Amino acid sequence: MRGTESLGGRLRLGASVGDRRMLAVLDKRLDLAKGVILEGTIHVNQTTMVHPCYGGLYLEEKSKAGKAILLEVGHLTWRRSHIGRMAIGDKLAFDSLDVTGPGCATVTGIENGKKHSFRLWIRKDMFELYIDDLLFQAFLTEGATGRLGFFAQNGTVTFGDLRAWQMNV
Repeated sequence: MRGTESLGGRLRLGASVGDRRMLAVLDKRLDLAKGVILEGTIHVNQTTMVHPCYGGLYLEEKSKAGKAILLEVGHLTWRRSHIGRMAIGDKLAFDSLDVTGPGCATVTGIENGKKHSFRLWIRKDMFELYIDDLLFQAFLTEGATGRLGFFAQNGTVTFGDLRAWQMNV
């Protein structure tokens, strides 16, 4: 791998926070044909106990639509996390395609108030997400554009120590 890639550029607001959800997308496109590794930390503080809280990542596939990975915040025995399609309109619409939860032999989400590390490997139309060095899930995109985003729902989500590497072919 080569050195870190700058994630510079502006964040675009994808939807208002009026529906307790927010998506911010990087303007910069990363070269997914060669492959990219994005890593950093995620720290979530849940702001309500009434509605599910999520922090997550977004991979744009076309204008105003893409795959989203929503990591539920909560106790290990009941939390569920999703991978699905997210559409950006007046509100963010999410359609779950796969879920991990109780009984799954994988990471099922993240803990409230705890800083977790993440690593996202993306190459062509496949990605893998690791949380605290454990595989969350591998999944396919439908023509990711190379633009990545960050998601929050019902919580204060902080992404930190972000670094990206371009893979060598």
